[in-house]
Amino acid sequence: MREKTDRRVKYTKKVLRESLVQLLQTKPLARITIKEICEGADINRGTFYTHYSDQFDLLHKIEEETVTDILAYLDGCAYQEKEAEATQMLHSILLYVKVNASLIKVLLGNNGDIDFRRSIMDIVYKHCISYWEKSQAIPRPLADYAFEFIVTGSLGILERWLQHGCVEKERALAQLIVGLANKGLGTTFA
Repeated sequence: MREKTDRRVKYTKKVLRESLVQLLQTKPLARITIKEICEGADINRGTFYTHYSDQFDLLHKIEEETVTDILAYLDGCAYQEKEAEATQMLHSILLYVKVNASLIKVLLGNNGDIDFRRSIMDIVYKHCISYWEKSQAIPRPLADYAFEFIVTGSLGILERWLQHGCVEKERALAQLIVGLANKGLGTTFA
């Protein structure tokens, strides 16, 4: 009986999340009602409140799970020695993003939460900054500024890629971002 209940709970949470993501494609979270989420999921309000306190709590849980998934995905990737670690990590993130494009597009979009953007930046920071700082011999405070600049630009590239249907290959985009970060515009395309 326990497995049956767990499957129902998983299904309920899944359809509630899908309903919220669908609604976020057209309007901000503050204008989305519990009633709309429940109607989209074909779930009653009581069931919604069994799992979440409000729409903000639901979005927060979606963001937490996405961050956890990205971290697990990165941990499960086998990196090859011949390619730069940063390029491999970005390639892995881009593969995850492409598979989950509709969700990531909403979470990073205008109706998403700025805290999610910061969480993504923190993931990259924790995986890259010490390596980048050592390899570039940049003092820590300046490395932090440079990192902020690079990651903000990288998120802009990611958003554009999502908006245009993820057409470019993930590895090529990862190489572009790393090339821009390490060499700048002039030497990336020279």
